[in-house]
Amino acid sequence: MLADLLDAGQLSPLAFLAVPGPFDRSDDEYLQQYADFVRQEMVPMIEEKYPVGGTANRRAVIGVSAGGALAIRMALQGQDFCMVAAHPPQYPHPLARTG
Repeated sequence: MLADLLDAGQLSPLAFLAVPGPFDRSDDEYLQQYADFVRQEMVPMIEEKYPVGGTANRRAVIGVSAGGALAIRMALQGQDFCMVAAHPPQYPHPLARTG
């Protein structure tokens, strides 16, 4: 389906990067180092290798749990991303069933 949208010109090329983050969200210094790593090393590497736009208005940062905290931090610290999405796992997902 994505390939059809790309072929029809209805979707721009995109890259999805999932970086494992076994980090302690209470360690502010480590979170900052991790954010800097993603922003300064991972993003340029992806944009050099793949035709995904290369500008902030073509980037989003998304995270769950500690990754959500990191996504919010990265979005608030600069103008590297046009969109942020975060989901804290301590709250039930709206589609999750309980009981």
